[in-house]
Amino acid sequence: MELLNKILVKNASDSSASNSQTDTSQWEREIDELVYQLYNLTEEEI
Repeated sequence: MELLNKILVKNASDSSASNSQTDTSQWEREIDELVYQLYNLTEEEI
């Protein structure tokens, strides 16, 4: 949940700035990895 909050806060703060580009890809990858672990997915299934 902490990662999701970081992404939401970053997107909200950047949406108020002009011409900013939010890079939350690292946090999104971390969330992906947690989901893969949660469901015991193999590389092939991913």
